[in-house]
Amino acid sequence: MVAGYLWAVRPLYIHGDHMALTCRRVALPILVSAAMLVAVSTPVRAQTESNPATKCAAWIAKKGYSRDYVEQRTGSRPPPRGNWRDNIRPEELQVGDVVVLTLWPGHVAVVEEITRGTSGKPERMRVSSFNYGRGERFIDRDCEVSAKFGVETSHWVSLAETEGYWRPRSARK
Repeated sequence: MVAGYLWAVRPLYIHGDHMALTCRRVALPILVSAAMLVAVSTPVRAQTESNPATKCAAWIAKKGYSRDYVEQRTGSRPPPRGNWRDNIRPEELQVGDVVVLTLWPGHVAVVEEITRGTSGKPERMRVSSFNYGRGERFIDRDCEVSAKFGVETSHWVSLAETEGYWRPRSARK
């Protein structure tokens, strides 16, 4: 269409270089405008589906993720994956603290029970959370929703299966 338009204008270039230069200056903005029109007309749905917060809004509203569980249990929402900052060392872990699990990256759980070695360092802990999907099928993989979404589960993990340690404000002394 654009090439056809330029071909239709071409016969007007009969009065020398000045007229051709003027028409080229007009044709370039037309090409840019046409390209922008194509880009803007891209369906909004395709753009919003690439944004997890928009795509997963229905799941987020249901409050069944591990961070939702921690917030319900402790009254404090743990930091998201990219902003996680430990505020305690592993040796300081106590019941009610929060750990990040390595088996499912970014998954957080509340510590329910701790087994310590002779040195006093935690070796194993029983943790609880929502949406723990180890060995479970996904309902929605893109939104990281397992068959245990919104379901409280409890299981034992070793210290080696954890990588982040956080004490909620409500548990700090």
